[in-house]
Amino acid sequence: MPVDNTFLIRRFEKFEFVYVLFSRVTSLPYVECDEDTFDDQIFIFTDEQRVKDKIDMYAKDQIMLMPVKVTGPQLKPFLSGLFAIGINYLVVEDEGAPIRIELEKAAQKPDIEKMKKEQIPGVNPELQLSSIYLLQESARRIERTAEEKKALHDLEEEMAANLIRSKLILADDISDIRGPVNAAAMKNPNNLKKIKIPMVKSQNDDLFRPVYTDAGNSANLPPRTAGQSCASWSWTLRTCRSSCQAMPKAIS
Repeated sequence: MPVDNTFLIRRFEKFEFVYVLFSRVTSLPYVECDEDTFDDQIFIFTDEQRVKDKIDMYAKDQIMLMPVKVTGPQLKPFLSGLFAIGINYLVVEDEGAPIRIELEKAAQKPDIEKMKKEQIPGVNPELQLSSIYLLQESARRIERTAEEKKALHDLEEEMAANLIRSKLILADDISDIRGPVNAAAMKNPNNLKKIKIPMVKSQNDDLFRPVYTDAGNSANLPPRTAGQSCASWSWTLRTCRSSCQAMPKAIS
């Protein structure tokens, strides 16, 4: 028999703040697949001690989490943003036993399919969600059984399949191009020479080109020089299809 969570949803809208379980690996809400319903859910608490107890419990399984406080004015935008990473349920711990709430009953769902089909994709939920699951699990420092290794490999394959199907975003720095940046300007060889490609250097001095899954993530553009914010220089965004030709090597 379906549970009527109307009262809790109304209370939920009036909370001054809540605590959300975040993964220390992804810096995103910790996501768990419900064993019975296979819903993709996150965990929300109204009591600080409860969230600390939950973090301690997960730490025993080498799942490193942290509490993030979301205030009342931030709550609706936060909940709406969960659709973009494929979440469809909330597990709310308020008073008594945890209660599961369908995300669509707590927040208005945007037109995800339309956003996915935009020229610059607004969301990429399948790739985001499969990447979250892979990163969360692969970061656990445990000795894995053969069955656990296979499960991890399955997560890799799912993420790789979503990556191959995805339309991704590349960013180019066009700050040095004078005048309007349009199709005609981009045909000018002199302008093409002024385009700069942002790169990210790893701790091992390897260079990588940032590729973004959606418009929201493309806001995290790297600064051009030390002390200069991304907002002070101009970007052009363009899309590309993943060129992956093989599945990544399994993580053991």
